[in-house]
Amino acid sequence: MKKDCNKVETKIDDGEEREIQVEKKKDDPATEKDDNIEEKEVTVADQENFLDKSRTSSKTDVETHSLIATKKLRHANFNWFVFVSVMEEFFRDAGSSSEMLNQFLDDFSSKLPELGLSEEVVKLTQTSRTIYLHKMHKEQAFSCVYRDTSAETTDELCTGVVKSSKLHEKSPSQHADDIVALEGVDILKSAFYKENTQEPKDVECIQVDGAGDEGLSHHEVQFMWTEHHMTKPTKITLVTTRCSVDSFLNSFQNGCLGRGYSNLFIPSTLMGSNEADDGGLDEEKHKENMCAAIAKYISRVDGTPCSWTQINLIKGPVDQIHVSRRKELTTFLKGSKKAKEQLKHDNPTLFAYFTEIWDVRNNHIDETLPTNYVFMLKCCGKSWCKHPLCQKASSSESRSNNAENQKKRLLFMISCDQCGNWFHRDCIAMTEEELNKHEDQDLPYICPRCKEPGVRDLPVDVKWFPAGPSFSFFPHPVVDPSRPWKGTQCKTCAPTCYGHYVTNVDQLLQLYSEGKAIRSPPPSNILTDYHKCQDNTKSVLNIDTDALDKLSKKCLLPPDEVKIWLNHLHQVAENRKRGVEKAKATREKKKNKKA
Repeated sequence: MKKDCNKVETKIDDGEEREIQVEKKKDDPATEKDDNIEEKEVTVADQENFLDKSRTSSKTDVETHSLIATKKLRHANFNWFVFVSVMEEFFRDAGSSSEMLNQFLDDFSSKLPELGLSEEVVKLTQTSRTIYLHKMHKEQAFSCVYRDTSAETTDELCTGVVKSSKLHEKSPSQHADDIVALEGVDILKSAFYKENTQEPKDVECIQVDGAGDEGLSHHEVQFMWTEHHMTKPTKITLVTTRCSVDSFLNSFQNGCLGRGYSNLFIPSTLMGSNEADDGGLDEEKHKENMCAAIAKYISRVDGTPCSWTQINLIKGPVDQIHVSRRKELTTFLKGSKKAKEQLKHDNPTLFAYFTEIWDVRNNHIDETLPTNYVFMLKCCGKSWCKHPLCQKASSSESRSNNAENQKKRLLFMISCDQCGNWFHRDCIAMTEEELNKHEDQDLPYICPRCKEPGVRDLPVDVKWFPAGPSFSFFPHPVVDPSRPWKGTQCKTCAPTCYGHYVTNVDQLLQLYSEGKAIRSPPPSNILTDYHKCQDNTKSVLNIDTDALDKLSKKCLLPPDEVKIWLNHLHQVAENRKRGVEKAKATREKKKNKKA
C-alpha cells in the first residue's frame, strides 16, 4: 500500500511533540525510483539497528551508510536525534575529533532535501543539530556532583554544581569556589555546621575521586584544603580518595541526574546568536547564552529524585576569588625562583598570605600517610602557629625549637612503625649499631610513647566520635596476627593463605594501645621502592625465590601477582628510557637542521 505522506515526530526544548506532514514530491527522481519498494512501518528501534552498521564500517563508508539509512527511513518516523547519537558514538569509537563530527553532520544535513524531506523538516533537523548540548560539542554544560552520605546524626544530601566549559575551568581553584558557594545554601548547612550552635564542625572528612584537579598529591589541591582548614577553622581536615562503594554511590547520583535531563534539549542561542559582526565568536554573547542555558537546565532538572532525597542544583560561581588569583598561586607553588621573587615584589600582601597558608600546611600535615591516598591536617597546638585554634593552645614549644627539630631530621633518624613519627637516635638513646640493625634486618621499631598503654590524645583534643579514640589513632592497614602470611588457621583461603589485614576496629584499637599495630605500607610503594633499589632493571625479572617470598610477605600478595607488578614496573622503566632516547634524537635532528 502506498502512502501519500508520513509523520515525523521531533522533540523540541519544552518537551512538546510536533507532528509535521511531509508530502512526497511526485517529480522527485529519488522518490520515483523507490515507488516499487514495498513500504512498511519502521520503528525507532529499526533505525538504531540499521544505523548500527555504520559503527563497524570504515571512515570512508560512514557517509554512504548514513545516506542509505536515511533514505530507507524517509517514509517512516525519521528521528534526527537518534541519528546524531549513533554518529557521535561512531566518531568517538573511531578516535575522531568533535570538529570532524560537527563538519560531517553539517555537510550531511545539507543533503536532506535530496532524500525527499520537506524544507520544514530540513530546517527543523538542522536547528535541532545546532542546539543539541552534548559532550562532543563546544557548547557543553556539565554538573559536578557533591554527596553527603547519611549517618546517625545527619541526613543524606545530594548536590550538583552546574557549570559550562566556557565559563568555568576544571581546576582545584574552581572546586574551592564551588565549596564556598555550597556552604551558603541553606539546605546544606548541616553538612558544614553544627546543628545547635551553627559553628563550623571540628572535623571535616572529604572524599574525592583522585583525578588531576582533585589529586591529593598536587600542591594546589593541598593548598586549597589547607586554606579551607584554616579559614573555617577546623581541628581536623581529612581528605581521602574514595573507595569503590562511594564511587558507586557517586555514579548512582549521576545516573539519577541523567534521568532528570533525559530528552531535554536546550538552545545554545537563548539570548541571540553567538556570531560577531566579523563572523567570529562573540565571547560576551556566548557567555550570556551559556548562563541562560545553565539557568534553564537548573529550572528543569533541580529536585530530581535520588535515593531517599533529591538533587539540589546551583549555578557554578564565575570569576570568584580562588580562580581569579590562580595564576599567582601556581607561580608561588611551582614557579621559578625569579618568578617568585617577582611575585613577592609586585604583590607582597598576597605573597605573605600564600606563605602563611603554606606554613600551616607544613606544620599540620601528617607526613606518615601516603599523600596519593590520604591528605590529613591536624592542629599542632603550637602557640606560634597561625591557625586560629593553635593560637589558643598553650604549648610551650617555641618556634626556634621547632626549627631545631627540622634540622635534626637531616641526621640519623628512625621512624616508629606504629605512629609514623621520626626520632633522632640520640633522643631515644639508640646506638648507631642498633639503628643499622633495624635498617639491615628490616626490624620494626616502636617508639617509647607508643609502648605506653592506651591511645594518646593530640595537643588540640579531638576524637573520631564522642567517647571514641583520639585522632592520633589512624586505621592504617595492619596485618592480622591470627591470619598471617602462609598461616594455617585461615578458613577462607585455599590452598595457601597469603595473609589478611585487621578489619575489626576494636581489635585494631587493642593492638594500637598495646604498641603492636605495625603499619603496612601500600603494596605499590613497597614494590616501587624495591624496583628503584635494583642496579639493573632486568634483574627484577630474574628475582630469586627468597627475595620473591620476602616481597610476597610484605605485600600480602601471591608471588605470581608480585611478579606481574615487577614486570609492569620494568616495562614502564624501559618505555621511559626509549622516550628519553627518542627525545634526545629529535633534539639532535633539529639542531643539525639549524646548523
